[in-house]
Formats: sequence, C-alpha cells, structure tokens
Amino acid sequence: MSTYLSIDGLRALIVIVLAIGQAAMAYWPDLRNWPETISSRSARYSTPVVPIGWVFAIWGLIFLTCFGFAIWHALPMNLDDPFLKTLGWIAATIFAINIAWESYVPKRDIDWGSVALIVFSLVLLLIVVFRIHNDQPNGVLGFLAVSLPFQLFAGWITAATFVNLSSTLRMSGIHIGTRSSLSLLALAVLLGGIVGFITGMIAYSLVIAWALFGIVMANREHDGNLAVARAALIALPIAPLLAIVGALR
Repeated sequence: MSTYLSIDGLRALIVIVLAIGQAAMAYWPDLRNWPETISSRSARYSTPVVPIGWVFAIWGLIFLTCFGFAIWHALPMNLDDPFLKTLGWIAATIFAINIAWESYVPKRDIDWGSVALIVFSLVLLLIVVFRIHNDQPNGVLGFLAVSLPFQLFAGWITAATFVNLSSTLRMSGIHIGTRSSLSLLALAVLLGGIVGFITGMIAYSLVIAWALFGIVMANREHDGNLAVARAALIALPIAPLLAIVGALR
C-alpha cells in the first residue's frame, strides 16, 4: 500500500479517474437531458465529411482500452517505469482535454474553441504515438495495454479533427461543398498516411479507414455527396497500406 502513497501513486489515481471520467462525460449530457448534446450539435452542422452515426460507436472501444491502460499503468510493477511515468502524465492531460471537449460542445457549440481543444488533443496523441514507436512496449500485454489504446485514440482524433473543423467552418458561415470537403478529406488521409508510414502502426491506420468508411456510408444516403463518397472509398486503403509498408521497412 505504501507504494501508492507517492507522486507515482497519485499519478496512477489521476489517470484512472480521468479515464473513467472521459467515458462518463461522453454520455452525461444525454443522461441528464441537457438542452444540447454532442450529437445534436454535430447534426446541426453536418457536412459531407461527417461519418454516419453508428461509426462513432468506436468510442466505446477507445474508452475501454484507455481504462485498460489506466489499470496497467497503476500496477505496482509499472509505477516506477520511466517510460510509463512520462506517458501517464501525458495520458492524464489527453483524457482531461477530452472531458473538456465533451462538456464544451454541448454547452457552447462546435466553434473555434472546440477546434482548439481537439487540435491540442491531437498534438499530444501524436507525441504519444511517436514515443511509443521509439520505445515499443514489450510483449503482447504491452501492446494491448499501452500501444493499442493510443493507436485507436490517435487514429480517431486524426480523422475527427478535420470533421470538427468542417462543422466549425459551416457554423462560421462558410459553405462546405464538394471542393472543400475533398480538401479536408485529403488532409486527413495525408496526415494519417504519413504517421502510419513512419510508425508502422496498423491499428492507428485502420481507425482512419473506419472513419472513411463512415463517410462513404453517410454519403450513400439521400442527398449525400457522391463525389466525396467515391473519394473516401478510394482513399480508404491508403493509410493502412502505408502503415504496412512502414512496418515492413
């Protein structure tokens, strides 16, 4: 027990609380019947690059694996691990930013403040991804408990950043038509492809492909943008293929 009566123990507790908190905050507006929710805000400012609703169920997997990381990080054998010490504080910051975004959007809107939060989160997640790439966790458990959660999280936020930006631009009065949608799509695929190629992280790239699949499905519905759907379908395998090439280098 004395192991946890330290700054390392405090860090472990903070990471666990925030890992639970980000999952709880995602559903809190719906459970408490807030006037606006993340879903209602997103629906109001939907654009051709917003994926179909059921694709967002991936958050459940992200929350679950992040909680798994929090528990792994808190185990006595890992408390004084130098790599996990640094990673733990960064993870706590990422989880806190996610909680802030989940609270901010229903209360304020998908405005430039939400963009700032998600970009900050993306930067930190990419830092984590590259740190994991440079100092690979050992074994299957290390992959499942450390690498996988942040690959999933970083992949989704890579795509979500450009989705958020598209909604914010629309909210600001800028028309998000085919050309601007294709530009945002290209930027997301470019960033995801570069990160995937450098790190060889296949799970990260598969999440980006999942988001693109959601865009394809969303634009197959009535009044969907077929040009964006085709582009997303063509781009879907790019990030995974680049990640595979990167992993085989």
